[in-house]
Amino acid sequence: MTRKEKISAFFKQSELFDYMVTRPLSHIVPNWELTWNLKENRVEPEEDSLAEEVNRLLDEISEVQPPKEYHANEDVLAEYVKSHLNWNIYKKGKRWESSDYEAIINGDFTNLEKYKISKPYTSTFDKFISKIKDDKTLSFVKGQIVGPFSFSTSLTDANNVSVFYDDTLRDIAIKTLTLKALWQIEQIKNANKNITPVIFMDEPSLSHIGTCAFLTIDINMVKNILNDMSNILKSFGAITTIHCCGKMLWDMLTTIDVDILNFDAYSYSDNIELYSNYISNFLDKGGIIAWGIVPTLDVNELEIINYDILDKKFHNILFKLEQKGINKDKIIKQSIFTPSCGCGGLSKELALKACKLTSQFAENIKEKYKEKVF
Repeated sequence: MTRKEKISAFFKQSELFDYMVTRPLSHIVPNWELTWNLKENRVEPEEDSLAEEVNRLLDEISEVQPPKEYHANEDVLAEYVKSHLNWNIYKKGKRWESSDYEAIINGDFTNLEKYKISKPYTSTFDKFISKIKDDKTLSFVKGQIVGPFSFSTSLTDANNVSVFYDDTLRDIAIKTLTLKALWQIEQIKNANKNITPVIFMDEPSLSHIGTCAFLTIDINMVKNILNDMSNILKSFGAITTIHCCGKMLWDMLTTIDVDILNFDAYSYSDNIELYSNYISNFLDKGGIIAWGIVPTLDVNELEIINYDILDKKFHNILFKLEQKGINKDKIIKQSIFTPSCGCGGLSKELALKACKLTSQFAENIKEKYKEKVF
């Protein structure tokens, strides 16, 4: 296999390229879903898509020669982080290892400051902590982490195999995520003792379970890693949430030991009544549904959306579930409202519109039903 064929094979097998690269750019180029041409071994050119740009990128990558002495570059980086960042690492043969490794795989979640989310990987967390500090009006604030399934299926080992399928690498990846989430919990609690952190685990890849991308995935294993991470975060005083901005696997997700399920209710609620039994069971055990009612993934929709459209859509959902025997007041009482997904890819004006509409919608629902459920 030529180098160009290897590069193409790598991108062809990527389950997350569309979701993590082209979809966040959908406000620039609306046709974000790429189609792979198996015969040409390239992305199929389509109107209003980034297909041609991706093909040029693949050609360019295939022509770049990797360094012959890879470990020499690794040594430079390792020496830098050891001297400047005080990383506790040492060289063993050609590899750099850490004494933290054993502690991590054994579930030692102390000394969380070593696993902080620092610049340039966040530019706002310090400002966020400063804003909530000693604010007596706040009871809950949101923290966020990549979900363990989406994270471990997006990373590959030296053989280009997803780390999800390697027991050791999967465990390291998930525990690293857990440490990042626990650090957020610690920071939030230190800033304000009256606040309960609500940690969202973002799981866009869950919507692909059952497709050709994840045919060999063991559902029970997915449930186990989600339950394990959720229970650890709960033991540190957090409320846990799974966020999925694609097709919801209600039959599986309602059995996970999380407090809140957050989904794109604007785009993925047309057949929600088919899953009424699962939703009812989730509500019966005290679960909360976070309705992502304001669209943020479709810029055109967000530009024209208004309160009346959202109100009609949500009450249509309520009607469908009520027809299936779920008490409407119970649904309302165990509901919160969010944008359908993040606002990071939006303009400032549209991001503000999404947040204001969400707040307005939640307040109006609360006012409308307060005598019955609040």
